[in-house]
Amino acid sequence: MRVFEGALSGRVIEVAPEALALAEQRATDLGFLPEGYLDQAQTFAAGLGARFPADSRTEAELMGVKNFGQTSLTEIDEKLINFGLGLRSLE
Repeated sequence: MRVFEGALSGRVIEVAPEALALAEQRATDLGFLPEGYLDQAQTFAAGLGARFPADSRTEAELMGVKNFGQTSLTEIDEKLINFGLGLRSLE
């Protein structure tokens, strides 16, 4: 067994090139993002708040969405509160 400083495990497993090729093919077949696309996806996700502001809808508007119920509303309220946000009020 080889030991590497900073490794999470003291055991290094050699992987056959065929296994790596198969893993890459499966990732492609399943539609996983290629390595270079992670930054692009994070940038897109960061801009979602500007495009779809949380305070643009009221509770009543959300409750009018098909398959959206009280449990969903409660979960969204809790998440928004964690980020210091909230739904629009009609005041």
